[in-house]
Amino acid sequence: MESNEMKEGKRISVKLKESEFSLIRNKKLCSPNIIKAAVAGKLIFTPDELDALIGSMAKEENQNTDLKMQKEIKLLRNNLESILEDYILNNEEE
Repeated sequence: MESNEMKEGKRISVKLKESEFSLIRNKKLCSPNIIKAAVAGKLIFTPDELDALIGSMAKEENQNTDLKMQKEIKLLRNNLESILEDYILNNEEE
């Protein structure tokens, strides 16, 4: 994952590898509107939407019995948590 975040108002842009994008899309972990608006694996979230995705991923990780899939979800979730934390820290003054 190319974890680039950009300030676009109150938006966070996340560039995903194809496998990461497919995981989110196939497991229906975020709003279909976000998936439809994606361009070349780049998803744009509000902080609340990204937080909701992270929560959905944690739930999916805990319910999934496939250890390889759990590991993939956990790795992506941890990366997205870091992006959200960085965004929050960089926008605290606003």
